[in-house]
Amino acid sequence: MLFARLTLLLGLFLLGFQPLASAAAPALLAPFDAVYTVTAQGFQVGIMRRTLRLEGANHYHLSATFETTGLAAALKRVLVTESSRGLVQDGRLRPVTYEYRKESGKKIQRTGVDFDWSQNLASGYNGERRWQLPLTGTEQDKLTYQLALAADLLAQTETLAYLVPDGGKRQTFALALVGKSRITLDTGSVDTLQVEHRRKDQRRTTLWCDPQRAYFPVQIEYREKDGSITRARLTQLSR
Repeated sequence: MLFARLTLLLGLFLLGFQPLASAAAPALLAPFDAVYTVTAQGFQVGIMRRTLRLEGANHYHLSATFETTGLAAALKRVLVTESSRGLVQDGRLRPVTYEYRKESGKKIQRTGVDFDWSQNLASGYNGERRWQLPLTGTEQDKLTYQLALAADLLAQTETLAYLVPDGGKRQTFALALVGKSRITLDTGSVDTLQVEHRRKDQRRTTLWCDPQRAYFPVQIEYREKDGSITRARLTQLSR
């Protein structure tokens, strides 16, 4: 159960965002390296990292990793890697390829999506299964849509909803503003804006976004139906 929560947290991270109708601000497209410490039941269980690189005038590479550490790694090594490559157009990211790979013990899981914007068609795979889905022009992958949340908060967009092709279906991620909240990190207290994604079964993911860092998430928390919590806290951000 713990490793399932860790993987889900990673998928929802930085929740774990293109929006239905907004564009990322240029400041959000500055290259960055972000490192998060992940804890569960009060113990550190892993490290998450997010990296954005700009390649040339209009190409980007957004990557993410999660790896178990310490006792969690001794029980079972889990390594998750994600990669999104594409174009920077009109101040926003437009994905061309997305890849996901999870190593859990001896098991390996792979998924991916190719975006053909000239044909308005997404082609993906989940292991051996292949699928296709028409594109409406606003979709993003599971990494690039994460940056759109910060852009929408910066633009004070009221509707926080995002379209992501996943497994042959068009998933909609809807979030709600909870309000302002002060949290304590290793570097001190931070005034944040709290945003939440709640499921019908009471599971929920909460993000604390820092206005002083262009609404970059400084803490992410996933709460299970039984109340157990997995939390990721920002420990390093380099731009």
